[in-house]
Amino acid sequence: MKITEQSLETLLIYIAQAIESRSDGDHYLPIFERIKKEIACLKAKNSIRAEVSRIAAQRSSC
Repeated sequence: MKITEQSLETLLIYIAQAIESRSDGDHYLPIFERIKKEIACLKAKNSIRAEVSRIAAQRSSC
């Protein structure tokens, strides 16, 4: 199973709701923070990959 931005964002919402609805929700804050970091890393990787593809396409058209 491939981890996607969408699946992580769905999980982030689920964890946020758990944090808000549970009396012990603060225990889940590290998980929330980790998922946010993973989303940011995945977005950065996808952005770099898109830039690489764009640059490669420019070079091949020269």
